[in-house]
Amino acid sequence: MAMLIARRLGSGGIVALIVALTVFALLHLSPGDPATVLAGDQASAADIARIRANLGLDRPLPEQFVTWLGGVLHGDFGASLFSGQPVLALILERMEPTLSLMVFTTLIAVIVAIPAGILAAWRPGSLLERGIGAISIIGFSVPVFVVGYCVAYVFALKLRLLPVQGYAPLEDGFGPWLASIALPSIALSTSYIALIARTTRAAMIEALQQDYIRTARSKGCSDMKILFVHALRNCALPVSTVIGMGIALLIGGAVATESVFAIPGLGRLLIDAILRGDYPLIQGIVLFFSFVYVGINLVLDLAYGLFDPRVRL
Repeated sequence: MAMLIARRLGSGGIVALIVALTVFALLHLSPGDPATVLAGDQASAADIARIRANLGLDRPLPEQFVTWLGGVLHGDFGASLFSGQPVLALILERMEPTLSLMVFTTLIAVIVAIPAGILAAWRPGSLLERGIGAISIIGFSVPVFVVGYCVAYVFALKLRLLPVQGYAPLEDGFGPWLASIALPSIALSTSYIALIARTTRAAMIEALQQDYIRTARSKGCSDMKILFVHALRNCALPVSTVIGMGIALLIGGAVATESVFAIPGLGRLLIDAILRGDYPLIQGIVLFFSFVYVGINLVLDLAYGLFDPRVRL
């Protein structure tokens, strides 16, 4: 197990390094100059050159990357070019809304999608299975921001059950926090539910065709016991893998969702940083998201042994 953890940590570090290098290269090779934006329209070429020198943007790109990466390894992600605040402080300040959105969305998706996939596999070819399949296709096809506007119109503007925009932190109470995060989580969970439900359905159909299922039926086991005890556990590996891979969907969808519902999270912070060309802030947020993705998949890799004892070998 120790060797497995070491290998996964090593591969995760390589992935994070590749992400950091790719983001750094794309940002610095793309059009636009933050020094020009900071200097203003009336600035002279000398003023722009002086700002570039102060920010270190006049140095060769490899030297800039090594300097930035060395700071990251010591916990220093640099400072925002526009606010001057440390990037890590800005990330920590906006982290709660985004993590709340991702965690609550995952809970909704798992609670809804896994039973839906099991029901679809229980009666393949039935009207129930076709209905769940059609809803899954729609949920996976409709963009997150479209779903966001629809649920906001119905539940916030028409029914007036939930706030349409804004975020209430947990320190204000569980009720206000849940009300502020409910609609964004529902909107963000649609594609995630579709992905998990379709994977669960396919895995369950394959599991229900195995010999041990026929043996359980011949012993008189009920359908619920066969589905949830015998078949579902053997579907845990592909389903948990899809849940981990789907975190990428949540990270991408959080950017659009936070914009629609005016949530002051990392998604909106990233959009603002991109519009202003704030290189250190963009790099820090993307690297943080990559750490989250790698960390969650590492936990799932290590959890495989709990689902299937054969993996421990």
